Amino acid sequence: MPSFPFCPNPFCDLHLSEPPPGWFSPFGFYPTRTFGLVPRFRCRSCGKTFSTQSFSIDYYAKRTVDYPGLLDRHASSESLRALSRNQKLSCGTVQNRLDRLARQGIALHAHLRRFSDPKEAVCIDGMVSFKKPQCLIKMAG
Repeated sequence: MPSFPFCPNPFCDLHLSEPPPGWFSPFGFYPTRTFGLVPRFRCRSCGKTFSTQSFSIDYYAKRTVDYPGLLDRHASSESLRALSRNQKLSCGTVQNRLDRLARQGIALHAHLRRFSDPKEAVCIDGMVSFKKPQCLIKMAG
């Protein structure tokens, strides 16, 4: 049986807190063309049902996408149209999946920031690293 981190119902008591073991029970299946039979579950606290798709990046998607391939090509500055041509998807689908990946990255960054404790000033735009070598070159010359 799969495990889920919380109840997806925002009005449930188990939505924001860590639920106890056995907080959900199986509740049948539903058929999809893309994913086949998808199992459903019911929260024992609020009674709402959810599926394994509720916690998937492909939630409410009609097609599966090769996310690592899409991200590699996007990171190598491939255009949206070329991405859609190579993945055999529409431009809208590619943009939707890139948006989903971006939201996942933002959520991961927000989660990991809690564990970060920077001891020095951070420069995002690179101007500090550009100024320092220039100053050192002038002093050396």
